[in-house]
Amino acid sequence: MGSLVLELQRDALNPEISVLVLLRKALFVARKVNIQEFQQWVEKELNGYPEKSDIPQYRFMFGELKAHNPYHGWIPVRVPSQIHDSISKRPIHQPISEIETLVKNKNASLITMPPKLEELLREYDYIPFEIKIHIDISQAKGVLEAVRDVVLNWSLKLEEYGILGEEMSFSQEEKQIAAKHDYSSLLQIYIGQSQMQNSSSESQSS
Repeated sequence: MGSLVLELQRDALNPEISVLVLLRKALFVARKVNIQEFQQWVEKELNGYPEKSDIPQYRFMFGELKAHNPYHGWIPVRVPSQIHDSISKRPIHQPISEIETLVKNKNASLITMPPKLEELLREYDYIPFEIKIHIDISQAKGVLEAVRDVVLNWSLKLEEYGILGEEMSFSQEEKQIAAKHDYSSLLQIYIGQSQMQNSSSESQSS
């Protein structure tokens, strides 16, 4: 067995390796070299993001507003484009394993809607039916590819810093080098869910 970091790079480039398996290996490396910020990111991807936590930009998806008509099923809800755009961009909190499972099912879709937002929409247009945001599952593929890219770029950074690992461990020198660097820019965490919900609610109120 050779370098753990180079092995991680090979796995990130191999589409046959699931993102779930890739993340588990990335977690192993992060813990071995004690890079806590990356370890925390991997754990959130594996376990899912808490509702009120900041999530990476790649975990926001665009959906379509639909109401459930008891006679015609799910039908589009017509609202001004400004309102639709502000609420159709939704954070996806599910663990990466659930996202991979959904992607395998071509007929699946993500359905989401904060209760308060649904209530505001009902009041806005007097809609008597259940309202949800439907997201095409093809967008979930982008989440998987983004996660794969983060792991690849991180492993390339480690190699650039001379952190390669041997067998199943890293030297003390490699751990010290790893501790000197900041990896947060790779994680793409820019917008929090709480911020997104606030902007959505403000748009509805106005």
